Amino acid sequence: MYPRRKLQDHRLPQRGLTLVELMVAVAIAAVLAAVAVPAYLDSMRRARRADAITALQQAMLLQERYRANSPQYATHLLVSGTALAGVGTADAAGAATAYDLASGMYSVSLSDASATGYLLQAQAKGGQAADSPCQVLQLRIDGGQVMQASGRTAAVDNDATANRACWGS
Repeated sequence: MYPRRKLQDHRLPQRGLTLVELMVAVAIAAVLAAVAVPAYLDSMRRARRADAITALQQAMLLQERYRANSPQYATHLLVSGTALAGVGTADAAGAATAYDLASGMYSVSLSDASATGYLLQAQAKGGQAADSPCQVLQLRIDGGQVMQASGRTAAVDNDATANRACWGS
């Protein structure tokens, strides 16, 4: 007689993700984050380190300007707020032997000032202390020689390769 008609399936098509698909997406996101976050933190540490190097170089230039007009290098940093304003002698207003960078990530200090040289040092603070091979940056001027050093402690014990990496040269 009449051919039998097949009943049509009126179910809606499936939409959305299965639990397995969702777990795969989460795993991929976790792997990407595990790679991206350390790279981001490393680039932030290098940028902050560049700020410290700039501060050391600025203080060095101010010391050389001071020495051009004086028989010896300045014994104190002249600080305005948290920024270096200049160098001078101990009786100058605002004189200090150390100050913090505006970022709060480094403390810059001056020591061993004499007629022939001085020592500038930037010590990592706060979150920057995780920059383990470059926690301390030193700029020593002695008899016209400029020496850059770096390390985990004030002993600045990095080898030449690590030192170049810290100073970005």
